[in-house]
Amino acid sequence: MPVLTEMVIALGRIVATRVAGTANAVLANLAMMEETIDDVEAETSTDEPLYVSPGLYGRPDVPVAEGMGAGNRPAGQAEIVGLRIGDHVLPVACRDLRINAKVNPKEGEVGLAQYRGGFVSLKTNATDDGTDVVIYAPHNTTLGVADKAHAISLDSTTANSSIVLVHSFGHSVALTKDGETCITNKQGTGFVLIKDDAGGVVLSAPAITLNGTVTAGTADPVTANLIVDGIVDVAALDFVALAAKVLLELQAIKAWADDHVHTGVTAGGAVTAVPSVPLPAPGSVAAVKVQAK
Repeated sequence: MPVLTEMVIALGRIVATRVAGTANAVLANLAMMEETIDDVEAETSTDEPLYVSPGLYGRPDVPVAEGMGAGNRPAGQAEIVGLRIGDHVLPVACRDLRINAKVNPKEGEVGLAQYRGGFVSLKTNATDDGTDVVIYAPHNTTLGVADKAHAISLDSTTANSSIVLVHSFGHSVALTKDGETCITNKQGTGFVLIKDDAGGVVLSAPAITLNGTVTAGTADPVTANLIVDGIVDVAALDFVALAAKVLLELQAIKAWADDHVHTGVTAGGAVTAVPSVPLPAPGSVAAVKVQAK
């Protein structure tokens, strides 16, 4: 004949935890709160397993007595609702108001939160047709107030569909609904904007430095170097190919001069004829100044 075990609802708090075994099970030492005024006399239950949903894990922070909390470690403890079975209490639900105080969830919002203020939030977006996600990782002052934080924001609305990554020092990366990618410095004074399709790339900053070889729209081994205000960085040039190019251009100019020797000048110096063929324009090399840096 089966023996019925009496089960009674019990309320308690977690006074200590430990991780045990190869599976890293979280075990809790409990103190009951059943009309007990003196904590010394509180009934206890040791090494009780804490159960959570598969895929989730957590281990409560140490309890802090009233009047002893400060800054990032306020007073409080994790609380449990359990079933008393014989000499043991099996926790079936747990909460810690020190974590709850770090977040202010909206209707329909779910997420994960941590004792020092970090959280992952999933909530209904502004147009009620999707989910917005925020990952927030703060650094706190000694007063427990976030003075800076990393953040990732995923906005799923059609009007503002975007992904934004912000470093705690202020620099950021943003992917916008217009197909643009923007990388911004912490002061907001410089950015790289990569636009969609024919929009190209926009560089904006108080100073822009380009080091190394830069290809600017040509496969020519001589002129495939960035030309800014007619100046090429000599460190990036192929001087053998450059000399050959210059020689060819000089030969072209000499050939033109040989074919258009002007003889139409009178004794008084008046010009009686002008060559009909114009002087060849300088090539891509001769038209560029080479300046050492």
